[in-house]
Amino acid sequence: MIGITGVAVSDDKRVTVIRLTSAVAQRRVRETAENADNIVIGRHARDQMTARGIPMIDVIKILRTGWVDSEPVKDKCGEWKVVVTLPMDSTRTAGVVTLFLDGGRLFVKTVMWVDV
Repeated sequence: MIGITGVAVSDDKRVTVIRLTSAVAQRRVRETAENADNIVIGRHARDQMTARGIPMIDVIKILRTGWVDSEPVKDKCGEWKVVVTLPMDSTRTAGVVTLFLDGGRLFVKTVMWVDV
């Protein structure tokens, strides 16, 4: 796991759950995506990239420079899921739904236009 959540125990034995924030998720996505070998593209995402005309180079650019505007959520398998967005030109914004995998990798679940 890439250490994005945890539990802190104070000296007086109070337990605090540390939650993943959008700012921390954004930083971790960007750092992880610096090495393209850390990015796993799912079959559905590949199909959507083709259908929506969003090439791999743009997906990598979105992950490396995009924004996590909403709070991360846990999916039904317990993985943290974020939507990374980036304006692609003056009229279109693309989004990449991404999961944090154990071992410090990213799984791209789907790719979409978020401005429609």
